[in-house]
Amino acid sequence: MTAALDVARAPFIVAAVKRFPLILVAFAVVALIAWAAVRSAGPKVAPVSPGGDELADVPRTSLAQAAAEIQKGNVTVIDVRDADSYVAGHIPGSLQIPLMRIEGEVNYLPRDKPILTYCT
Repeated sequence: MTAALDVARAPFIVAAVKRFPLILVAFAVVALIAWAAVRSAGPKVAPVSPGGDELADVPRTSLAQAAAEIQKGNVTVIDVRDADSYVAGHIPGSLQIPLMRIEGEVNYLPRDKPILTYCT
């Protein structure tokens, strides 16, 4: 009786084997669509433009004035570039705090002098 069942199931098995690549491709397509949907649903960060309203009140300093203030020791200088750029070259005595972390470091910055930041 088992031989009769095997013969009866044979066409189903053959059909399943023939459809396997199609099923595999369909599964891969669904997985890629799901991955793309999850990836694009991440948090959106709005780019900050130099001309934005949030920077309108930030005072600007000329290079000559900045150099004079640094020479006198009247400012705390912060290099907001990444560590590799800082190691490659920086203003002597400047602190290195990457721009991405500066907001979290505000409470630890010296408050006795104005702060001058630079990036290039």
